[in-house]
Amino acid sequence: MSSAYFYARSEHMSKRAIYHQLISKYGDGFSKHAASYAVRHLHGISWNRNALRSAHFYRHNEHMSKRAIYYQLISSYGDMFTRSQARYAVHHL
Repeated sequence: MSSAYFYARSEHMSKRAIYHQLISKYGDGFSKHAASYAVRHLHGISWNRNALRSAHFYRHNEHMSKRAIYYQLISSYGDMFTRSQARYAVHHL
């Protein structure tokens, strides 16, 4: 659970990205069951805020357009936020 909270609060990752980080053999290496449990029991996390923080990073550090940021946020090879969370983030940049 502490790894999941770290990724959510410090790295501002999406729920889906956290799950993949937890199960990755290059990441934490937890079982799928343990990772699912951890992600399901994350409380007090604003996923919209995490998406917005990621969007700010891309805007200010990578100088990406809003369109590029949106696609980075929803990409299965990127941040893996939901479309709704990505829309929220881009709208509030």
